[in-house]
Amino acid sequence: MSHGYPGSLYIMSYLCENLATKGYVVVAIAHTDSTYEDVSNFASTLINRSLDQKFTIKEIEKLSQKDGWLNSLVDTSNIGLIGYSMGGYGFLRTLGVNMSDEISKLVGPYDYLLKSEENDQLVKNIKASVLFAPWGAEFGNPSNLGIYDKNSLKNITCPTLWVAGTKDDIAGYQGIRGLYNSTTSSDRYLLSYQNVMHNCAPNAAPLEAYCKNWDLTSRWADPSWDTRRMNNINMHFVSAFMDYYLKNDVEKLSYFDVKVENASDGVYSVNKNGTFKDDHTYWPGFLNRSVEGVRLEHLSN
Repeated sequence: MSHGYPGSLYIMSYLCENLATKGYVVVAIAHTDSTYEDVSNFASTLINRSLDQKFTIKEIEKLSQKDGWLNSLVDTSNIGLIGYSMGGYGFLRTLGVNMSDEISKLVGPYDYLLKSEENDQLVKNIKASVLFAPWGAEFGNPSNLGIYDKNSLKNITCPTLWVAGTKDDIAGYQGIRGLYNSTTSSDRYLLSYQNVMHNCAPNAAPLEAYCKNWDLTSRWADPSWDTRRMNNINMHFVSAFMDYYLKNDVEKLSYFDVKVENASDGVYSVNKNGTFKDDHTYWPGFLNRSVEGVRLEHLSN
């Protein structure tokens, strides 16, 4: 689990805890120079984010050896990634996406540090990736996916779930859609929250924050949506996604087999005995009147 800039290893704790209750070993990274406590120059995050992620995966592999405390607890050949904002940027690089010339505007002469490395075995062990509002596609030249080398997006071969708000003013919704459309080697889904800005992934603001006269939208809240409701929907889809691709729980794929892309177009229609009628098109797993303003799309590799 990889947070944004700045952020915290706790920023998506609801999702970490939910996955842990379902048998997953969850590791949340606190990225140096990128947390609320030690935030530093943005270039450090650009250069080090993917390095942090690769280091963490390799350390988990070491700790799972015979003499490690994670021995017999972790299957390091079966890894899922979840990144938010700059965490999503990092995981795109970890999965093999190269940088365009636009990156030199942000890191100057240090752009050589962003050259991709060969990590065939590491990438081979990554079986699924969830990307919440990954940053970078609308920086500089958004028509060519910003800091990303568009052609190298085909290097991503694992299944991906992209999650974004249609009013994202930080990463840019159209840029995220461009990344989703260009990841042509990946079986992929895009979950879009209508009228949501950048905060589609974080926890709801804690009660203590309301006493501080803080701008809650700078870290947690969205002006249109209830954050806890988004949290619930995220848990629903991320759990199903990971269960299918990491646990081979084939029944969970049914939650992505929606009959209508826009949840608002769904019809909830049941017989008196509780079975669904032929005209029932409501999203699987949701009760009547429980999901509106969300769109789910799918593209095959």
